[in-house]
Amino acid sequence: MRQAFLVMLLFGTTQLIAQTPVPNKQAFQPGEKLKYTVSYFMSSLWTDLAGLEMNIINVPGKEKPIYRLEFNASTFSSWDSYVKIRHSYQTWVDAASVKPLIMKQDSDVKGHTKKAKYSFKYKSKLAEIELESSDAPVKTKVTIADNTLDIVSLLYYLRNLDYDTYPVGKTFPISVLFLERVLNMKIKYLGKETIDVGKLGKKSCYKLALELERDFVVKRNSNFLWLTADNNRVPVLISAIFKEGEVKVKLTETNGLKN
Repeated sequence: MRQAFLVMLLFGTTQLIAQTPVPNKQAFQPGEKLKYTVSYFMSSLWTDLAGLEMNIINVPGKEKPIYRLEFNASTFSSWDSYVKIRHSYQTWVDAASVKPLIMKQDSDVKGHTKKAKYSFKYKSKLAEIELESSDAPVKTKVTIADNTLDIVSLLYYLRNLDYDTYPVGKTFPISVLFLERVLNMKIKYLGKETIDVGKLGKKSCYKLALELERDFVVKRNSNFLWLTADNNRVPVLISAIFKEGEVKVKLTETNGLKN
């Protein structure tokens, strides 16, 4: 369940596979705050399990604009006795390309803690990883590609693409550094769909399929992301089916939208 919780947060007739697109839109700004409810399908019922918050903070004093993306998730107190989860990710990204520079993780899953720092070195095609342990830090390196992101920057990168110029079925590759290894993915644009976002109303959305190549999911084509079909391209719903069960992440509140 730990991997499922992280992965889901916690991103035509011919395969229109192209190179990874360069972001050409700016859908968000510092000060934006998004809140979500994470639901898990268990015992034939959907159960609200956790809350998730995503924030954007400007990093001053840099030669080029840098954003700090915050991603904080925690189980509701009523579930802490069953599966207490606290995840905190902070990713510093280039504001234009949304490529991660540094990512810091601080997680606690049922008392099992993990602290890690990832430094992305695109020129040398390496990510330097430092894991905190009780004895001494464990350092390692992983080979990355020019299109390698982390799980936080992935969501923001996808928001900065111009889907109105994409044909339905357009597919492109991306890779994500996750749990000290690189996962190869394909993103497929499936067109528009209307989604009921509860008190936020019905939203016309761009629908994306997130195809994981590794064996994280029951069905390869079972992970979907919906972004509002407007200039903000806010993630309103994530749906995924894992070995541990089915998970949904649904938008509940927005503040500080750019557009």
